[in-house]
Amino acid sequence: MKGPFVSVVMGVYNGERYLSEALESILKQTYSNWECLIIDDCSTDRTQQILNRFRQKDARFKIYRNEKNQKLAFCLNRGIRMAEGKYIVRMDADDISRSDRLEQQIRFMEEHHDISLSCCKWFALEDEQVYPVSALRRCDPEMVKGLFLFFNPLNHSGVIAKREVIESFLYDQKYTCTEDLELWTRMLLKGEKIAIQDEFLLLYRMHEAQVTAMASQRQREEYQEIATRFYDDTLFTMSHEQKRFLTEHIYFRNIFSPEVFGRLYRDIRESNRPRCFFSPKAIKYAACEFLLIRRSHADNKQRLFYELLCLGPLSVMIELIRRMVQKITEGRKCAEALEIFNSEQRKAYGKKRLYWNV
Repeated sequence: MKGPFVSVVMGVYNGERYLSEALESILKQTYSNWECLIIDDCSTDRTQQILNRFRQKDARFKIYRNEKNQKLAFCLNRGIRMAEGKYIVRMDADDISRSDRLEQQIRFMEEHHDISLSCCKWFALEDEQVYPVSALRRCDPEMVKGLFLFFNPLNHSGVIAKREVIESFLYDQKYTCTEDLELWTRMLLKGEKIAIQDEFLLLYRMHEAQVTAMASQRQREEYQEIATRFYDDTLFTMSHEQKRFLTEHIYFRNIFSPEVFGRLYRDIRESNRPRCFFSPKAIKYAACEFLLIRRSHADNKQRLFYELLCLGPLSVMIELIRRMVQKITEGRKCAEALEIFNSEQRKAYGKKRLYWNV
């Protein structure tokens, strides 16, 4: 095809602190047929100067500025509409892409034509310490769909999607904290397949400027609205208590009661039988995955173990064995990915900068 094969789309507002590092990681990609559309959402810091410097360095960076602050969903929709690539890759202004990220993600999508959108695995990065977030997670569309019952398994900054598909949906601009989850669930409801690519291709930076107290309350309201619609359209109408439990104890991961989770799980299974939107295996796996993630946060670990066994002792045993086997492979993959990231950091900054958070 003529023009860029892939379009990297980024929205940025006052991103001067980490922006250069994020753009350098795009500039150094092993895959070269890309464009990077960056929408500056009326920044008041040095963001515009940094963007202009990269545009002068490489014409594949295409810079646009909103006339007024419009929030991320508006910026991304604007970038998607202008994109020329077959694929849209998301990237945030404070994250770092591995140098072969585009190459790897394009190859994955080209090999899986039935998948509309996928996300790479990622490391969380905080104060130059890293830890793998999604290490032992299953990656196929059936299981990924099940995970959306309890949490968002995708990292927005690590996504690649078919342009024609995501352009037909676009982000709902009324959501300012959870626009990604709203879009993913809406795509699932229309039958689009979403997968996870089993490669660690992104450093997702954690820092204090990401979530304010005000945004946290808005996140609660937006998530509850999205989850309510998703459950309404696939399973059942949730009670007030179920909405509260899903928001406070599942999405925000506060200490929770395994008994209440057990009742929610049984309601999900029973309601799914006539509709069959989720496979029974995916529901069981998603519940097991969530309980294993939460085992260190439960106030009653003995009861949590009992609820885990209620999913079916044989199923739980098979999942635990799978995780034990995968842990060996995944540990090797994590170590190799971290070494690649550190090699790139040494070239750029002359020293190793990333360390395991143990």
